[in-house]
Amino acid sequence: MPMGLQAADQIVAVSPTYAKEIMTPEYGRGLEPFFQARQASITGILNGIDQENWDPAKDANLPVNFDVTSIEKRGYNKIALANEFALDPDLKIPLLVLIARMDQQKGVDLAVQGLAQAMQSSWQAILLGTGNPQLEEACRQLEKDHPDRIRAAIRFDVPLSRRMLAGADILLLPSRYEPCGLTQMMAMRYGCVPLARATGGLQDTIIDVTGSEGTEGNETGFLFKPAKSDALVETLQRAFDFFPDKARWTAIQKRGMRQDFSWENSAIQYVQLYQGLLVGLPHKGVQVSG
Repeated sequence: MPMGLQAADQIVAVSPTYAKEIMTPEYGRGLEPFFQARQASITGILNGIDQENWDPAKDANLPVNFDVTSIEKRGYNKIALANEFALDPDLKIPLLVLIARMDQQKGVDLAVQGLAQAMQSSWQAILLGTGNPQLEEACRQLEKDHPDRIRAAIRFDVPLSRRMLAGADILLLPSRYEPCGLTQMMAMRYGCVPLARATGGLQDTIIDVTGSEGTEGNETGFLFKPAKSDALVETLQRAFDFFPDKARWTAIQKRGMRQDFSWENSAIQYVQLYQGLLVGLPHKGVQVSG
């Protein structure tokens, strides 16, 4: 890989923040001096999603379809999802979901620890995924310890993931690193508010509800920085404090649903990048047309 990177005219990471992160020891893993030396030729361009495929107004997997103008219909999906997992349907308390590969990278251990620490608040949670056997068992044990509010679905199930995004209130994304991430984009498309660690593409695609000055009215989710369960719990509580304010919560959902995470935006950036390289590179006898 270092040889390929050395030979490249341009290095493209899949998010602007990750392009910066790989220049640090934490993310560069020994290659950071090289990336620092190539800083001028490193670019970050976000991945995209197929917004025709991920469309809650057309998704045949959902009990009830909806869009940003009929977001009140989401409640039916939440009730259906709770019934599917034998949870007490309650629109007044937040329903959390984790949809991830069971891996340390995804911060599944942080989610398990954080949920166990947040029992003083009223919420329900469904955890979906497979992977590391220890993490799978930790999710099962969390369900056993709290059968009234937690369910662990240890399997790979795309239709279920769509129903979860369409019915849940909050998506947990406590990743230790995330070059881009797509689940947060899909979640926002379905009106599910992401709660994520501020890293990589998660930081680039989610605007924190109580973030920096000037973000008010643009917020689309909740972010925390330290990869620690305490930070996750603190941010969960922040989200729980906002949840009863239905007008503001709905506004956050609608802003997320209106975000344009389509490939069209990313494709334009790639075309511009490639055209710039063609202009700047010496002629090598390759005929380019179109």
